[in-house]
Amino acid sequence: MRGGMRSTRASLLAMAVLLAVAALAAAQPTGPAPAAKGFLLRVEGDASVQANETVGGVLVVNGTATVAGDVGSLVVVNGTAVVLGGGKVGTLVVTSGVADLRDGALVRGDVTLVKSTLTQAPGAQVQGSVNHGESLVSALGRWAAFVGILVGVGVSVALVVAGLLAAAFAPRQFLAAGAALTGSPGATLLSAAILWIGVPILAILAFATLVGIPTALGVLFLVLPLLWFFGYVVVGIRVGELLLHRRRATPAHPYLGALVGVLVLVAVSWIPFVGGVLSALAGFVGGGAVALVAWRSARSGRGAARPPAPAAPQR
Repeated sequence: MRGGMRSTRASLLAMAVLLAVAALAAAQPTGPAPAAKGFLLRVEGDASVQANETVGGVLVVNGTATVAGDVGSLVVVNGTAVVLGGGKVGTLVVTSGVADLRDGALVRGDVTLVKSTLTQAPGAQVQGSVNHGESLVSALGRWAAFVGILVGVGVSVALVVAGLLAAAFAPRQFLAAGAALTGSPGATLLSAAILWIGVPILAILAFATLVGIPTALGVLFLVLPLLWFFGYVVVGIRVGELLLHRRRATPAHPYLGALVGVLVLVAVSWIPFVGGVLSALAGFVGGGAVALVAWRSARSGRGAARPPAPAAPQR
């Protein structure tokens, strides 16, 4: 539990640093900025710029930054930024901390606060504007959620279309793979284990040779994703056929079964947490069924008896 909390805190800290740097890059001073004479970084410690010093940028994480000189850009994450009297800062960004502007302090540009507070003495000046980054973070979160929904809907539509195309152009192959799911579950699971465990291991080992690198890349990033995609459609068609209770002959083109089954899988995939796991398993197991049917087809083709050669004419 503690490890998970530490991991979460580390992730939030990393996000805070990125947000602070992004805000810093977007901020533009309204007055002349000092010439950069270096960059000062402190993690789990304090930093100070003396009255006779000029520094281009200062980044402090989990500490206090004290500025009595001239700093072009000051970023503090989970700490305190103190600008003393006579101290000058071009842009100031504070994330999860406090910005303390003492009497006589000057900020030539903007002050950006992300989940932070500002303490400004009467004699401290901010020539730019004071921005609160919480609104930016929430806006980014809303846009990310909106884009995620759009991507999910697009993938769902693509899967339904793929199921209908499979029913139209390769019904026999997809129905055979679906029949293997319920007719040969043990062989299907074994095939899936070989496909999704053994094949990636062999592909990774192939990286040791120069010739095997292109093949390994093709297997990992083309063949296996396509097999997962086909496997998902196979499971969808099989689920649709079972839900329709077709005990007699299956239609030559199972459009309705493909539509119903893939829609059911898509609906399940939208269930939080559980849906993603079930969707992944559908593609894995279905891909194993596809590989099993392909292997059986290739084996039966090799084992088929060749027609006898015509007898030589007798003289």
